[in-house]
Amino acid sequence: DFSLDKLIPLRKNTWANYLMGVVDEIQKAGYILQGANLIFRSNIPRKAGLSSSAALEVVTALTIAELNSLKIEPVKMARLCQQAENNFVGVACGIMDQYVSCLGQKNYSLFIDCRFNDYELISFKNHNYRIVICNSQIQRSLVNSEYNRRREECKRATDFFTHRLGSKIRALRDVTIEEFKQCQEYLPEPIVRRARHVISENYRVQTGVQALREENFSAFGQLMIESHHSLKNDYEVSCTELDLLVNLG
Repeated sequence: DFSLDKLIPLRKNTWANYLMGVVDEIQKAGYILQGANLIFRSNIPRKAGLSSSAALEVVTALTIAELNSLKIEPVKMARLCQQAENNFVGVACGIMDQYVSCLGQKNYSLFIDCRFNDYELISFKNHNYRIVICNSQIQRSLVNSEYNRRREECKRATDFFTHRLGSKIRALRDVTIEEFKQCQEYLPEPIVRRARHVISENYRVQTGVQALREENFSAFGQLMIESHHSLKNDYEVSCTELDLLVNLG
């Protein structure tokens, strides 16, 4: 139980903080809420990297909106859920998971531009291909993981490129692969590898979107493999079990 008038995070690592944070952000956005008794049921395994936190946040927001007859646009709802995790739970997460939960549709992939809050649904329906979602059984937690450290490392890389290339560099997405190659020798480890992953991953996303538009699923699959190799070697966020699943695929 918790009061809507006194929302304070509970002990660390309790899932209740996620829904309390969502309620808190909705109220701070100016919406008037009534109390409710909620029961949650889910088939998404926790700490498996399948966005269970975002799913909990979004289903809470959707339920609260329905119970209180609120009209909250999907993009705004995603932002409120992200802010709940940032401000209440204390995790500096991005917006991708919440966007997918709020805006995703069956048989479509979701292309997100986080800078401009733009998105595009791209058809992903081909009876010759299947997407397999597999639980590696390795638990992880953003609160206790390297996530916040990676964000800080990417910020250091961004600051380097801004200093070297000028104010046009606001994020690593603004650095071209050619510019990275010209400057990489001046970046220390492991910052150079973190930057290489983000910059090359942005290129893979753009190329992957085009491949999906052209229904070139083979090319898209190859980009996914390259993405994993980059995540493993440059971003260092893989594990033996996940590597095995990719190799088996």
